[in-house]
Amino acid sequence: MFVDGYPFDQGFIKEHSTLHVPAGSLEKYRTALRWSDFRDIVALAGTSVGDISSDNESSDFFDLSGCKLPAKPSWGIYIENGRKKQK
Repeated sequence: MFVDGYPFDQGFIKEHSTLHVPAGSLEKYRTALRWSDFRDIVALAGTSVGDISSDNESSDFFDLSGCKLPAKPSWGIYIENGRKKQK
């Protein structure tokens, strides 16, 4: 079911999610159309992607439709930590 043209309820997502943005852009996101709808907008500590560390040492795996997989696939195309992989 689509809500406002999206395959999920945007209001629910914005109300129950935290938007992490570059520290130098925090105020721009808080006042920008659509982005300002997020209830929680917080600044990232790093200044670039390389500066951002993860507390999670394990990889996350997703199928091409964005559904999280329980383990690394033994064959096929999948997403691992945001990158498309193929076995």
